Amino acid sequence: MRGLSYRLFFLLIFISQLIYKAAGQNSYYMSDNYVKDCKAFFYDSDNHPVNSGEYGHNEDFIFTICPENVISIDLIFTSFCTESGLDILNIYAGSDTSAPLIGSYSGLSIPPPINTTSCITIWFVSDGNVSCDGWDAFWTAEVAAPNPPALSLLTNTTCSLTVLDYQF
Repeated sequence: MRGLSYRLFFLLIFISQLIYKAAGQNSYYMSDNYVKDCKAFFYDSDNHPVNSGEYGHNEDFIFTICPENVISIDLIFTSFCTESGLDILNIYAGSDTSAPLIGSYSGLSIPPPINTTSCITIWFVSDGNVSCDGWDAFWTAEVAAPNPPALSLLTNTTCSLTVLDYQF
């Protein structure tokens, strides 16, 4: 029964990815980047010069996801493959690599769903030899609603009110 629920979970993730893609969802590849999107797909760099679809050798990239007024971010991996113990994906709960480390991931095990109440910074380092297919992931963020604008009515008590002036 556990195997069935595991497969069902990943089927639901796959379906949600298709829905996001149909909605024109942005996609990002591992690189040195700082993005503010509230939701997007996130992939390895796919920069291998010979093996298309694999990340490149000697990569050292930092990717930060930090929407304005963020309340929480969920990052979910649907596939994962790096050279075990040598090509490492580090995930931090904050806007840079000095933030608390959530986890370091390498090998074939898909990282667990990541949830933070702040930005997420991802640092990927690969060595100069073996590479793999990398990863497919997506994130969604919850952000605080903006404050409504203040509205005031400017009146001139010496003139009749035939015109109203609004100030935002």
